[in-house]
Amino acid sequence: MCKKLLNGKMMVVLAVVLALFMATGVAEDTRILQDEARESSEAGAILARNADDTTVAFEDEIFLLKVYRILGKDEDEPLTVSEVAELTELNVAFCGIESLRGIEHFTALKSLDCSSNALSSLDVRFCPLLEKLDCTSNFLTSLDVTSNQKLVALACADNQLMILNISQNPALVTLFCYMNELTSLDVTQNPALEDLRCSNNQLTALDVSHNPVLARLYCHGNFLPSEDAIIGLDESLSDSYDSFDFEPQKDLPND
Repeated sequence: MCKKLLNGKMMVVLAVVLALFMATGVAEDTRILQDEARESSEAGAILARNADDTTVAFEDEIFLLKVYRILGKDEDEPLTVSEVAELTELNVAFCGIESLRGIEHFTALKSLDCSSNALSSLDVRFCPLLEKLDCTSNFLTSLDVTSNQKLVALACADNQLMILNISQNPALVTLFCYMNELTSLDVTQNPALEDLRCSNNQLTALDVSHNPVLARLYCHGNFLPSEDAIIGLDESLSDSYDSFDFEPQKDLPND
């Protein structure tokens, strides 16, 4: 009888111990899950903040500091997507900038002046509202403005451009592309063009017959043998000393 009673008490104790063990295990599992959920939430918040932080997109410190000053922000604060996307004008001329990486976030830009820097590349494909672009006096070997159909003024002089495609810029009024290495220039898709300065390139022919409002043409220092090499040249324009600058050049570039 005593033995049965003792066995019964032991069974009860074991059941209680087992219940406590199981409860502890459940509580521990719950705590682990809660910790993981909290860590996941914090990680998600960090990722969200990082996704809105454009600071890491800049690789040139001078450019980054210039943007901080334009926005009036402290350098220890992040630059958010919304902040840079609100800028419509950006002037970073004469700053010694070597890269404008990060400019892709300035999607509302209408005017960009990055002249007289040390840029070897420039990507403005994500600035569809751009109307004025001045990238004069850099080291650009290529320039893509086919996504900038609102472009009115383009100054890309004094670079190393061999090709310039402006066929997707029908609103273009002024084009300064002198002092490059252009062997051809097609302005037949630019009916609004008024001022064309393409001197000191390697052009052998030029067609301005599709530019009815052209009022100024500077094209000296090319390989144009005579005015006859300029198709569609208006006599009133060619007779104007102030509006037309041309000198025949018969020596073609060496092969």
